[in-house]
Amino acid sequence: MRGYVDAASSILGIVACTFLTACAHDANRSGTAIVKDSSGTRVVENVEPVWITGYEWKIAPRSAIEVGGKRDNGSWPMLRYVVGGSRLRDGRFVLGNAGTQELLFYDRQGQFVERSGPSRTQNDAFRDLRWIQAVGDSIFAYDHPHIDVFDNRGSYARSITVESLDPSVWPAVVGVFRDGSALVQLVESDDAPGGLHWPVHECVRYFGADAQPWALGPCRGRELFVQMTGRTASYPRLPFARSTWVVPEGEHYTVATNDGYEFRRYSWDGILELTVRKKHNPLKVESRDLDVFAEQLFNRGPNSARAPQYRQRFADVVMSRIMPAYGWVYSPRTVPLLVDDGGNTWVLDYARPWEEQRRWSVFDSVGVWLGTVEALQVIEPLHIGTDFLLGLWRDSLDVERVHLFDLIKPGQ
Repeated sequence: MRGYVDAASSILGIVACTFLTACAHDANRSGTAIVKDSSGTRVVENVEPVWITGYEWKIAPRSAIEVGGKRDNGSWPMLRYVVGGSRLRDGRFVLGNAGTQELLFYDRQGQFVERSGPSRTQNDAFRDLRWIQAVGDSIFAYDHPHIDVFDNRGSYARSITVESLDPSVWPAVVGVFRDGSALVQLVESDDAPGGLHWPVHECVRYFGADAQPWALGPCRGRELFVQMTGRTASYPRLPFARSTWVVPEGEHYTVATNDGYEFRRYSWDGILELTVRKKHNPLKVESRDLDVFAEQLFNRGPNSARAPQYRQRFADVVMSRIMPAYGWVYSPRTVPLLVDDGGNTWVLDYARPWEEQRRWSVFDSVGVWLGTVEALQVIEPLHIGTDFLLGLWRDSLDVERVHLFDLIKPGQ
């Protein structure tokens, strides 16, 4: 189907095979990647990272700015369920706070300035805030089923409503492109039989109610385990589930499916332009992995006694399976891939359940693996600039804080 070319066919008719190694004009680069070009599609097979010792990028050990945690006074909002954030061009930053259903603005020093919401509602508040995304001088906020647009001062500008004409299809808006068009996954009602199920959705580029959506092609969703009790279906959390994420950025979007270490970049018209792979040693699910996963899943409240039952239910399903190559172990819905302001793609490497997930593989704009950035704590990046990382951190009590870290790049 258009835009979704099979990986095997993409390497037919190879016209070039280049090994990227250290260059005399750039002494901080090494590494090996095999680059193949076929029919206008670039395929990069990464073997070794580019950065040499001493030139790896690093996240500063301490943040320059911290917001959230305990509220000092009534005027400072408590962060709860932060669903996105971005540093704006003038140094201020904005957070989407689903706990209070509003946008929160902070100045360059991290002092709270103001809150904002859509004027289309009676109390200027969102109702179902899912994500926010800054594009140029505009801020887009998805308040299902509306995409609300604000200027960079928080003034409400307009709203786009994304609705499906088919009641059996639910439009899931995942983000916007540079021109404000939206990337939407069309999720059909799930009538799958019991057992493992990995659904496939259609993706479209949505321009508004008065324009015909542009078909981009199919992409998978999140792997599910369907449990049938009579005619009633339930969906218990599947450990180590495989997932696909679709991430729009500028005039492109990335499709990342973590059953192998690969992601693909498409033009916003659905044309495959780049396939990136990295040499990867797969992790096989072991008994201890399932034990720890179940304990962590039910480690709070009255449900803690359910861990052994949960483990027994999934022992035959996931034991000896291969773990995903990348993604969040305990937050499978959270996107583990982010494109920074320099066009580099950051991918969160998978880890065993008892290991902290802190290793991010970084690929440049043409797909070459630069190296790995290791954070000192588990941070969910919200926005990565050329010299900073804005990230969300939760403590053991799930109290949320947002930190602004310096991003250190030796030799630059």
